[in-house]
Amino acid sequence: MEVVFEVIKQISIAVGIISGSSVLTGLVNALANVQNKTVKHIISWAIPIVTGIILCATGVLSFGYGGWDYLMAAASGALVGGASNGLYDWPAISNIIGKLYDLFGHKIEKKE
Repeated sequence: MEVVFEVIKQISIAVGIISGSSVLTGLVNALANVQNKTVKHIISWAIPIVTGIILCATGVLSFGYGGWDYLMAAASGALVGGASNGLYDWPAISNIIGKLYDLFGHKIEKKE
């Protein structure tokens, strides 16, 4: 039963990070009056990564991997940043994913 509570706790933290990172990113962009799209994207990815690392450092978020917890927190933050702020909104990321898909995936052709 304790494991169930731990999973619920971790999911709650993850949902909070996703929701909070979107709100915090919008707030930072509005307060700083950021107009450059690249800077907006960097902020939208940096905030969840830093938030994940801070939550890991404070002991709120734990993955159970010992020394790998901070790396897992940073990776989770990057995934949260991509999920909450749009992975394909940034042309550089979209191009990288497109190139990887071209290498390993099937080409998609539009039907007319």
